[in-house]
Amino acid sequence: MEQDTRTRQYRQTSVQTADRGKLLLMVYDVAISSLQEAGRCMDCQDHEAKGRHMDKAFRAVGELRKSLNMERGKDIARNLDRLYDFMMHRMTEANFNNQSAHLDVVLNILGDLRETWTQVVRQQAAEGEEPASVPQSSGFLA
Repeated sequence: MEQDTRTRQYRQTSVQTADRGKLLLMVYDVAISSLQEAGRCMDCQDHEAKGRHMDKAFRAVGELRKSLNMERGKDIARNLDRLYDFMMHRMTEANFNNQSAHLDVVLNILGDLRETWTQVVRQQAAEGEEPASVPQSSGFLA
């Protein structure tokens, strides 16, 4: 129990002290790992755990969507918004039908986006800028 408390405190501190770019990547990591776990739970028929992991994945993708700055991001932000909407629909379909294979498309998109944002964050850090899209809140990460 004490180890769980220390782990939770460490995660909370990591989130609170992360710069905006690192926080964005952390949200992608949560979305990806949660969907991977949900897929495993679907495959072994653990509906309770699947529900917890799917909920966390939905909240992570929702946070990514809310973080879009439509004014600054313009067409890129609008395209990302449509992509996040598509992912939410695929996740809902996978969850409803209990078919982990439907999550593969979402996982591939999230992986590609995370890699792209990793490059953007590195480049902007080198230039001393902040990413145009960052999560507003991070309560579910801790």
